[in-house]
Amino acid sequence: MSDQEKKMVQVRIIVPENYRRLFKAYCTEIGTDMSKRITEYIEQELIKAGKLKDD
Repeated sequence: MSDQEKKMVQVRIIVPENYRRLFKAYCTEIGTDMSKRITEYIEQELIKAGKLKDD
């Protein structure tokens, strides 16, 4: 990934508060943060859709 592709941006997602709490607790349990986990999910979806190459 180039430096331009690595530039992070802030996005806003709207989810029910109880989902946010559960997801945050889950991320804590597995030793990651919410942003990293969401980024991994988006990356996998883009790979499945053929929009991004698997490294």
